[in-house]
Amino acid sequence: FNDSAGGLVVTGQVSVTGLAITTKDGDLQIKGAIADSGNSSLTNTTDSIIQTAGAPITNSDLTINAAKAITLTDTNNNLKGEVKITNTGANIVAITNSGGLSLGTSSVGTGTLTLTALGGAITQSSSSAGFKQTTGASAATFNAGANPITLTNAANDFTSTVTHIGTNVSQNGANALTAVVNSIGTNVINGGGPLNISGTLTNLSSTATIGGSGITATSSAPTFTVTGLTTNNGAANLTSNNLVIAGNGALGTGVLTTNGAAQTLQSGTITAGGYMLATGAMTLTGGSMTLAGPLTVSPATLLTGGATVVNGPAANVSGTFNLGGTASTTLTNTNVLAGGLLTGVGTLTGNINNSGRSEEH
Repeated sequence: FNDSAGGLVVTGQVSVTGLAITTKDGDLQIKGAIADSGNSSLTNTTDSIIQTAGAPITNSDLTINAAKAITLTDTNNNLKGEVKITNTGANIVAITNSGGLSLGTSSVGTGTLTLTALGGAITQSSSSAGFKQTTGASAATFNAGANPITLTNAANDFTSTVTHIGTNVSQNGANALTAVVNSIGTNVINGGGPLNISGTLTNLSSTATIGGSGITATSSAPTFTVTGLTTNNGAANLTSNNLVIAGNGALGTGVLTTNGAAQTLQSGTITAGGYMLATGAMTLTGGSMTLAGPLTVSPATLLTGGATVVNGPAANVSGTFNLGGTASTTLTNTNVLAGGLLTGVGTLTGNINNSGRSEEH
């Protein structure tokens, strides 16, 4: 159906196969239920597409394109297939589905984005070429309730703060990503730029790989920022070039491992119930670090600018442990192994077993 001008109001109940509506110069208003046994296409080249409560849409795939707002929020919508969204400008985009929500190739403007799946997971279709926001976009929210959120297309590009509400959240992005992740389960966040992660996470898997506090985080860009997160279980694997803990981090009973590139822990208090293995250089520039388990520095350079306390059975140093500034470091038992070096101007307290080659402190 092609309406040349004046917008369009759909009333009553429409039963059809392969509904295609194009209109302009006025809103496309869905005020009656649409039951489409095929794929649907809704287009408004100049204005909004609006749905009235009590007028659900049932179809297979849905392609929706509007120059202004898109609001399809009836809780009885039954969108069974792929949903493709196209929008530009500072417009609200809000879609609710009674089941899960499968996203196809989509692009939106700078308005708020709210996608809600009331009875299933939020995923991306295998044919999707990614979900993209215009630079400077307002907040985006993906709400799957107690269900998973899987947005793993490498071409995804979210320029706003993205909030995830669900379980087992997986998010990939081509560039920088700021995410608030409220999730139970195994959460995996990957970005091609700086990552800034916050939220309330509970990791229930003892075998899960988590970065920072509750997330697997890999970033090829300079900075991965963690703000006030808590991990109840599992290891913390940090694979960014530079880790910043801006709040207090409680790392649970697992292993805090720094992999490869240099890490900076700053402006926060880090408490780990497990132990720390530094395989890349680490600098603690503020706050304090307390470990219940052993500290292993191998073969990294560990620079401490904040107070470091290791209450575990041993600190094994085969790399360089550099005590920075006036920081106080307490190592209950320190084993300086072959190739290990204690150096710097800080204060070191504890028993030291110099079985290696050198000791300066």
